[in-house]
Amino acid sequence: TKLTLPATPEQVEASIKRSLARLRRERLDVLQLHNPTASSARDPELLASLKRAIDSGKVGCVGASAYDEETALAVLDTPLYRTLQVPFN
Repeated sequence: TKLTLPATPEQVEASIKRSLARLRRERLDVLQLHNPTASSARDPELLASLKRAIDSGKVGCVGASAYDEETALAVLDTPLYRTLQVPFN
């Protein structure tokens, strides 16, 4: 499931609930942030919200897609992220 930013903690939770209902699942294997900026990928409020989703069992792991080097490095430098998707053509 992808999450488009910017998003408040409430929007993150609502997005997860919608995805769980749509997919008829109790847990999302991966929640992928769609093209975050480096600063949003490091945002403490967002990271806390994502960690709560993992701790609650609603999300297995969190990743991000990155289209620039700065964002990719921010994702790699943040332990919460477990996947990184980069463009490949």
